[in-house]
Amino acid sequence: MRIPVNRLLLGAEQTMSLEEAAIAHLLASSPVSQEELATVHEAYGPGGVYRFVYLASSHSGGEYERFRSVIFGLIEIAKLPAVDLSLDNQRLPQTDALERFNHNVLMPSMARKLYNPGRHPGYLVYGLGGPKILVSHPFRGAVGELYDPYVNSGEIMTNLILAGYSGAFLLLDNLRGLNYEVEGVPAWLVWFSMIASHSDVVLFLRERGRDFTDWQLQEIAFTPDRVQKKVVEIDELTWVDEGPELEALAQAPVMYIGVGGEGSDLWSDQEFRAEEAEHAGAMIAEYAEPGIRRDCLFRLDESGVEEFPLDYPIYGA
Repeated sequence: MRIPVNRLLLGAEQTMSLEEAAIAHLLASSPVSQEELATVHEAYGPGGVYRFVYLASSHSGGEYERFRSVIFGLIEIAKLPAVDLSLDNQRLPQTDALERFNHNVLMPSMARKLYNPGRHPGYLVYGLGGPKILVSHPFRGAVGELYDPYVNSGEIMTNLILAGYSGAFLLLDNLRGLNYEVEGVPAWLVWFSMIASHSDVVLFLRERGRDFTDWQLQEIAFTPDRVQKKVVEIDELTWVDEGPELEALAQAPVMYIGVGGEGSDLWSDQEFRAEEAEHAGAMIAEYAEPGIRRDCLFRLDESGVEEFPLDYPIYGA
């Protein structure tokens, strides 16, 4: 799929040459090979090399391998002939309630930070470059279900790669730490909306023949209309169905697999909630800060603030 990118989200990024990466590889005994670095450089340039080395240095063992295998699958898909992505924005309108939030303020540095590859508190990012793709999936809600985010996100990525999508993909965990309200809206939904406003496209996944979940309908409503939106139907997804056994497990006071910091597989539910809330809290507060005009688009970067009309062609060449 050929997916246009929002040029107001583009900006300077950290880079690393192949020579610098080779030195870092030798010093850190990195699992990254010279051949892999060359492949990444060809696909994504010095920025991709930096992100790849960052991923390898901050993740270990089987966790690193999960991200690495997807990255090279995405590189192969990107080599194939592309077709333009058809959009579904007319079917997926935003709600007026979105105007309570600063969806018209765009910060390239925040977009880059959000889409760094690997594990982050409350979400996973697969891929090193290309369009920034937020994935709305039926595995997570305001209350949340018990599931393994690595297994389910891997299943999603396999389906998206086979469907021809390539880029950097962000998938949220169940975000139990964001079960409070901001301006009358669940904080997890405000967080989704803020990420959506800093993405090039939002993919709304559902099983073929099934409706969106209630929380996905809320995510659709809080995705700005200017952001590209696409419905993606998948033949089958595991662990989507809710039942009494899953509900009982989700409510039980036991350890569960989630996305958190170092050693997170040993964390308690309370520890996951605290880290998710701390990581997203400051950005959510900025997104809800009052007093921002809605009659234009603002772009904030290291050089200052720029204003653009609401109809500015953000996806133009």
